[in-house]
Amino acid sequence: MLRARLARRGVAEVTAKFTELNAPRAEYRTVIRATYSGTTDREKAARNVISFALLRAPAGARADLTERLDDELQQMIALSATH
Repeated sequence: MLRARLARRGVAEVTAKFTELNAPRAEYRTVIRATYSGTTDREKAARNVISFALLRAPAGARADLTERLDDELQQMIALSATH
């Protein structure tokens, strides 16, 4: 399901939705901050979303999916830096 959402909506939009869903759970933010690298909470949350999706993807699809999602993450980071 998440993989399908990522395919339709992209990393930035799915990250925003996950952040919204996790908002009432401060402990989730704490774990994400401690677990994932990144300059901002948004980047860390995106890395969490990507990790979640890759763990559920078929093994044969992971390499292509990793490349695509990493590209989207880099685009998201670049756009954030300009705003």
